[in-house]
Amino acid sequence: MYNQQPISTILGIAAAVLLATNSSGFGVNPCPEDTNGDGTVNVLDLIDLLLCFGQPAVPGCEAEDVNGDGTVNVLDLIDLLLAFGTACPPPPSCEGALGATCQPENNSNAYNINPVTSTVADDFTPVAASTVTEGCIWLVTLDTGTIHSLRVRYYLNDPLLDIPDDGPPIPLNTPPLAEFSLGGGTLAQVGPNFTGTNVQGFLVQELGWSHAPLALAGGVCHWIEIADTTPTSSAFWERGLGGNLHAVQDGTPVLNGYDSLDIDPQDYRFCLDIVWDLSDCAPLVPPQGPPVNNLCANRIPLVNGLTAIKTTSATTDGLATNGTGDCVAFGDPQIHNDIWFNYTAPAGATTL
Repeated sequence: MYNQQPISTILGIAAAVLLATNSSGFGVNPCPEDTNGDGTVNVLDLIDLLLCFGQPAVPGCEAEDVNGDGTVNVLDLIDLLLAFGTACPPPPSCEGALGATCQPENNSNAYNINPVTSTVADDFTPVAASTVTEGCIWLVTLDTGTIHSLRVRYYLNDPLLDIPDDGPPIPLNTPPLAEFSLGGGTLAQVGPNFTGTNVQGFLVQELGWSHAPLALAGGVCHWIEIADTTPTSSAFWERGLGGNLHAVQDGTPVLNGYDSLDIDPQDYRFCLDIVWDLSDCAPLVPPQGPPVNNLCANRIPLVNGLTAIKTTSATTDGLATNGTGDCVAFGDPQIHNDIWFNYTAPAGATTL
């Protein structure tokens, strides 16, 4: 399976975020008093503010600095109390921004984008020569308090770099056309903002970015790689719908550059402030059937050492657990998208 594990296997709370405002019309939060983003200014927001009272707007207390003056103080408290009980409208979405094209919503799963363990890239084709400055991504995360730090890389497709098995035809192991990051001071981001949608019961947020203008060739396949470089990030990129099943995710079983093991016949949900084609890049490979060891009845031998595994197209065959222990993912006793092995220890030992 991908390290790269889908949210259905290991995840919990959803989060995603909106993007920085600029000429495209991507919005900012119209209701900053709703510090936890649940759609209402209520006692939970008041508690959050009081816990941060007197502190600078550092990670963990940024949302509580309601007026953005750099400190959580009595002015923020007054603003919150004046708005108490207000039902907050959803923030403007980059999906409705003029000139933006977006991968449609799927709401079924999400994949790891912490570059310590996994990197993910999806393709897009500008309809005409364009200049991109803004975009957004939908995220699900284990910790809604995580301060996200995006890194966005753009690549130009190069079929000459195709690997022997016809995929992926991408130069993602070479320097990108451009790289922008919050940590490097070349990217601005705004969020989180709740979208009102969910992945497996968990709220999704929209996180956006803006950066210096980047010229892109028209009618040519490009790739975008998005990572959350916060060291402890548990951010997952939401799956998209209706694209060309043309993506890759490195980390199988370790980060070693994109190769044939990293082909991911999925699409990921993102927007860019240009008009681009969702399906103009050729698919890497036809949609794959389930792994040979998809069912317990078809389990295969497992030996000592590293074994590359992948759960793409795997179904759920095993029984649910007893509801306790480390195999329970946020109350879900079922292990999803499972594959099966037989293992016989070559000798007695106290640990594996």
